[in-house]
Amino acid sequence: MSKKIQEKLLLWNDALARETDLKLAHLEKRLFNTYEPSQLPNPDFWQRLEKWIDNVSPEQSDEITLFNSIPELFYIGPDEFRELYRYTYNGPIARWLIEIETISLDDSNAQAKLKSAVDKTWFCPISDSMRINSFCHVNNIPSGLDFRPDWRSLAILGGEQKIRDYCSSNNIKNLVLLEDFVGGGSQLKEAINFADKFSDILSILIIPLVICPKGHQVLTDHEKISGFTYNPTLVVDKRSFINETTNKKQSYESLKNLAFNKYTTTSNGHNAWDIDASRKHIKPYHPLGWGETGGLIIMYTNAPDNTLPIFHCDSHTWSSLFPRHSRV
Repeated sequence: MSKKIQEKLLLWNDALARETDLKLAHLEKRLFNTYEPSQLPNPDFWQRLEKWIDNVSPEQSDEITLFNSIPELFYIGPDEFRELYRYTYNGPIARWLIEIETISLDDSNAQAKLKSAVDKTWFCPISDSMRINSFCHVNNIPSGLDFRPDWRSLAILGGEQKIRDYCSSNNIKNLVLLEDFVGGGSQLKEAINFADKFSDILSILIIPLVICPKGHQVLTDHEKISGFTYNPTLVVDKRSFINETTNKKQSYESLKNLAFNKYTTTSNGHNAWDIDASRKHIKPYHPLGWGETGGLIIMYTNAPDNTLPIFHCDSHTWSSLFPRHSRV
C-alpha cells in the first residue's frame, strides 16, 4: 500500500476513488505484481502508481481520472494465459483435428486417432512473443519434433524447400500457428501469407489466443481468400477500447481527453504519427496508441502498443504505470 496515495484519497474526497483503492489492494496481489517488465529490482506497483499520478499533479481532476481508470484495464495474468493454453488445445485445436481427420466420437479408437493426429501436427508460434514451450508443457504435447520456429522469422529467413523437406521427413500433415496477442493484425500478414504457401501439403490452423476486434475482422476477411482456417480463442470485447463509438461512458471520455492533452508529455514532444529519418513512425504513434483504438489491455508479459500510451509510455516528462518493453 502507498501512504502517499492514502493522503491523496483524503484530499480528493471521491467516493469512486475510495472504491478503486479497495479494488487495487486485491488486483495488485492477484494480478499487477506479475507484470514482468517491472519485476525486481524495478519499482513495485505502488511506487509506479505514485509517480504515475504525480505526472498530472496538482490537477486533482486529472489525478482522479488516472486513478479510477486502473480497474477498467483488461489485465491478463499468467494464470489466465495458462487457462487460455488449456482451452485452446482442448477446444478449438481438438475440434479442428477431429474435423480434418474425420474422427467419429462414437469410434472406440477415437482417442488413439486424435493422438495420432497430434503426432502429425507441427505446433509453432507466429512470432517470438508466443511462448510455445509453455503452451506445449501445459498441454503435455509430445516433443517429437526438434524445431518450433516462429513463422514471422521464417517468412524472412526461411527456405521454402527446406521447410517442405522437414515436413516430409517428419510426416507433418498439420500446422497450428499460435500467437499470444493480436491487435490490428498487420504484423501477422507476412508470416501467415508465407505459411499459406504450404497449404498444398498441410492443413493449417491460425489461432490467436487473444485478438482485438480490428485484427479479428482482418483475419476473418483474409481467411476467405486463403488456404488456412482461422479460429481465435478470445476476441476482446469492444468495451476494452475507448475509441469505439459504442462506448458512451463519461470516465472513458475523460481518459480519452487526458490522453490527448498529455500526448506530447508522454512522447517526448512528438506529435501523432511523426516519422523519423528512416521514414518510420515514432512511438508511441498516437494518443490512442497504434491503430488509434485506445486499448485498455495489459498482459503480464508486456503492454500492447495499441493500449493507451499514458499507461505504458516512459519519457523525460512521464512515468508509466506498466512500462512497455519495446523492440526499438
